[in-house]
Amino acid sequence: MSHLRKSLLPIRMIAWTLKMSIATLSDWDKLFDPDMVPYRKPEKRGKAAKVTIEIVRSIVTKAREIQAKGKKIRIKQFCRTVRDELAIELGRKTVQEILVANDLYAPSTRIRRPRFYRNICRRIPNGLLSLDGSEFVVTIDDRPYKFNLELGVDVGSFCHTGFDIRQAETSQAVIAVLEEHQKNYGLPLGVLFDHGSANMSEDVAKWLQDNGVERVPVGPGNPKGNGTDEGAFSQMKSVLGSMNVRTSSPEELGKDILNMLVSVYTRMRNKLSLRRAFASPE
Repeated sequence: MSHLRKSLLPIRMIAWTLKMSIATLSDWDKLFDPDMVPYRKPEKRGKAAKVTIEIVRSIVTKAREIQAKGKKIRIKQFCRTVRDELAIELGRKTVQEILVANDLYAPSTRIRRPRFYRNICRRIPNGLLSLDGSEFVVTIDDRPYKFNLELGVDVGSFCHTGFDIRQAETSQAVIAVLEEHQKNYGLPLGVLFDHGSANMSEDVAKWLQDNGVERVPVGPGNPKGNGTDEGAFSQMKSVLGSMNVRTSSPEELGKDILNMLVSVYTRMRNKLSLRRAFASPE
């Protein structure tokens, strides 16, 4: 039986080779007509057209027409529209760069948070600190006053570790929050913030370098990258509500302040868990 199998092996190999050759020739034959002219020409996206001012203007105009209709630009579908309607052969990357340069498409990064820092915020308490600023309005006697609240939130535990209130977002406000966090919980391993001028200033960079803290910028046009602080501000503003104070008399002033404090305490106390508490950065 084994001898018979060995004798049949070369026959099987020959049959398999003939089968593959026939299939290959059959597929190859379908690509050309009898005059050896290819039925389908190879695509030349990215090479067939040179990017000129006229091409950029046409793409920008088409993108604005889509946005004017209240539709969102889907890059894959938009590239198909550019090819079919405008007869412009450009690669997806080139079209996307044109849209980004004209504020018609948000830039994005493939990895929004490096794996190393994602592991830090999951496994190590006080590993990553989220820091951002937001505008708050306090109305006093029907006159609004705007303030910038700089807030630090521990990513691992969502513990609010420090804040600073000023009229504008400055590098001094950022450093004040970092110093308050350091005073109460020690130095974090990294600080997560956006590309704001205050965050990227030389004073903040020097403070981080002197204290051995890594800077983890989330990149421009990427608010989800710093979702910890964004979520904290969203919850805070929903709890505080509209802040109105009347100064017509000391009694009215005291009543308005007490009313705000009790409202905040009631809402936040109802959110606290009585049976399970998450670990703080300590």
